[in-house]
Amino acid sequence: MPGVFVGETKSLVFPVMCDGYLQLKYLEKNVDASVDLALREGVWGHTDSFSIEAIITPYDVNGYGSRGSTATGVTTSEKTPPSVNIDNSSLTNYMSEDYFSTTRLDRKLMIFHNANFQFYLENTTSNNFNQPAEYRLGVKVQSQSPVVSNSIIGSHNTLYGKYDTFAMYDGISTSKRLLDDVSIEQSNTSIIELDTASNVNKVGVGTEIFDNTGASKGKVTAINYSNGTLTMDATQGLANDGYTAYYSQPKEALYMESIIKVGCTFHINGTVQLFINGDLIKEGLITVTDFNFGTTDCYIGQDPDTANTQFMGELHEISMYKSPKPTLSSTTLSPGYNDILFYYRFGE
Repeated sequence: MPGVFVGETKSLVFPVMCDGYLQLKYLEKNVDASVDLALREGVWGHTDSFSIEAIITPYDVNGYGSRGSTATGVTTSEKTPPSVNIDNSSLTNYMSEDYFSTTRLDRKLMIFHNANFQFYLENTTSNNFNQPAEYRLGVKVQSQSPVVSNSIIGSHNTLYGKYDTFAMYDGISTSKRLLDDVSIEQSNTSIIELDTASNVNKVGVGTEIFDNTGASKGKVTAINYSNGTLTMDATQGLANDGYTAYYSQPKEALYMESIIKVGCTFHINGTVQLFINGDLIKEGLITVTDFNFGTTDCYIGQDPDTANTQFMGELHEISMYKSPKPTLSSTTLSPGYNDILFYYRFGE
């Protein structure tokens, strides 16, 4: 008989700057690594192909970097951390800066961890100035090099039907905002000078700059606040070949209000496949012999023995099962019950 669910959906929430996980403890009677694999139970007795999938809502670990004199952006720590003035000399006086230190830009959000298998998201951003965290999906098997996707959970910066005096429009939408008129100091230099020096406070290292046609002029690699100049990662052409410069409209981490299905299939021949919402996004081949989950505990939400691996977000469902194929639905998990190695649903 099919199940019927009523009421509001629930999830297991790991707020930003938290420290929590679920532990799948290896049975004490099997702590001896010499125990025959056939006698091990659950995950630890499995030595063949398998899949792991989760329905998640990741949170933003970047916050919103500020060039002003105070903290900016959201100041609640549930879904995104406050990010204070990044020119302030006392950053460690702020909890979020002390917690993240320099790790936020490549921080791992561990979904599942075992000594022989890890499945995680990883931040790929180069700065947090108007730049929410963007995540790629990764998996690591035994001591092999990780298999990772491109950035697949990103931010959005397009406004529709909203009038902005300083915006560049394509019909009724805009994704770029006026920065300033610029000039180039000498032929084939990477330095551009803003007409209004204070406008350097609108951008940060890593900000992409565009000309008045919408073409990219590169990304900022350094800022001189006194002179009002930006050093770019690309040459800018002839001296005084100025243009009107634009930068990105404010970026929003809309994934914080979405549910996303992530998955990984491991084939015993060494083929690893990564999926998002059922679509294959990365395939890799690794060298694996005699795979098993060992005799150590498994963890959902963190590797408690490794710093900076806390999953931050909502976990709706997670399952591991014996079939090396993703399930069909993109909004819930439906593994075959005969194949389940574990399955958790966090709801009413």
